[in-house]
Amino acid sequence: MKSTLSYILILTVFALPAFPQNLEISLENEQFYQVLYHLITACGGTPWLNSYPLDAEEVHSFLTRIEQENLTNKLIYDIKYFKDRSLFYTQNRAFGLNYFADIRADVQRSAVNDFPEHEKLHYITWLDLEGSIYPLEHLQIYAKIRLGATDSFTVPYLRPWQKNFYGYLHTGYLSYSSSGFNIQLGRQIPRWGPPFSEGLMLSGETAPCDMIRLSYKHDPFFIQYFSTRLDDYEGAGDSLYHRFISTHRIGFKAKDLEVGFSELTLYGRPGGPEWYYLNPLTIYYFEQWNHRGYDDNLFFSLDLVYSRPSWPQVYAEWLIDDFQIDFVSEPHETGWKVGLNFVPPGFEQLYANLEYTRIANWVYSKFEAYDNYLYNGQPIGFPWGCDVDRIRAGLRYQIRRDLSLQLRYERIRNGEGQIWRYFDGPVTGTKFPSGIVETTDRLELITLWYPCSQIYLQPSLEYRKVQNAANQDGHEKDLISLKFLLNIYH
Repeated sequence: MKSTLSYILILTVFALPAFPQNLEISLENEQFYQVLYHLITACGGTPWLNSYPLDAEEVHSFLTRIEQENLTNKLIYDIKYFKDRSLFYTQNRAFGLNYFADIRADVQRSAVNDFPEHEKLHYITWLDLEGSIYPLEHLQIYAKIRLGATDSFTVPYLRPWQKNFYGYLHTGYLSYSSSGFNIQLGRQIPRWGPPFSEGLMLSGETAPCDMIRLSYKHDPFFIQYFSTRLDDYEGAGDSLYHRFISTHRIGFKAKDLEVGFSELTLYGRPGGPEWYYLNPLTIYYFEQWNHRGYDDNLFFSLDLVYSRPSWPQVYAEWLIDDFQIDFVSEPHETGWKVGLNFVPPGFEQLYANLEYTRIANWVYSKFEAYDNYLYNGQPIGFPWGCDVDRIRAGLRYQIRRDLSLQLRYERIRNGEGQIWRYFDGPVTGTKFPSGIVETTDRLELITLWYPCSQIYLQPSLEYRKVQNAANQDGHEKDLISLKFLLNIYH
């Protein structure tokens, strides 16, 4: 049945007529976002940043403004190129079809010092085909199909077709927009929070989710909501729990400041979803308090970004897990991050980033395993899980109008705390990070070249060294990864 629906959707994308309408900029178009952040930090004035994906019309208006005001005279970006990229998302071509084609390759060589026989080459490749059409004036149909191959098939939510080849509808949805209101039904990657790295509540690093999503934008406010079903959890005996997420968010944007407040609940039930969680207007914490019997996994998040022309750009997020209204029952478990983007005075071609993230020992986990903050075994929040901190620094240099170089370093410390392993000791007084600490040093060099307005190429080289791998004392790993991305759009 699912394959039939996917087939029908693909045929629809390539068959229907079209009308002009707005699109969102793909979350995976990382380098577009990196350039945009550089321009915002240098020139000021922003679209909505903490709510992904970004609105293409807002981005195009921002690029047009800084070009008209000649704010980029010291920046050597090809503004026309990036305007064309954003314009791709706001206008359709002659036959009403917009599409991307991404070709990616990732080859890795890893070695474990204790087990040299584990040295081997790994590969993963995939092709993304992305398109959209507009059968009605306010209605958009969007789909992205991913085809790939890998030597070690480890995608938990997919089955290979034959050997290690796979393919699926990565994202696809129907979207209706009118007078600031938008409703979307389909498959997307959940994401919001500070725009310059992974969110702590919704990182954007998880598998796509089938959801219903509502939003309403009327400056200075932006209200959002979605509900989705996750993978099921098989309990003891024949028990089966269906797992769901409902979340809503309100954002406020003044001239230089954007602030967002979010609430999210993850819950498991033997039956279907709870109707009171499907209501976008309810406060989930009160609903859980008033409907005793289940102790669901509840989160609050506060995020902000401050962007002022010629000033360093500051962003932050604070996450609280299992908020206690009496402030006495047990300590609140929190995660937070703070970051800084800046363009050094006199070196406008440089763009620098510094960031620190800290997630406490017991964040994301719950006593009932079906309430753990995981989707297909992967964290929904910060990709490295809990009991972890990370410091990251990056430097981007625009060599010429069509060529840039980026260097990124990060150190991650992972304690023995795991989202899937609920604590059996005291919440307070535990060392952070706990137990034997895994330490990862990661260095990445990325080149971006866009020879014309329809193509960009992105080769990158990464080296990763892991000490006390998997929290085993003295266990070390080295990994070298070579990646190549070719992006074509029309």
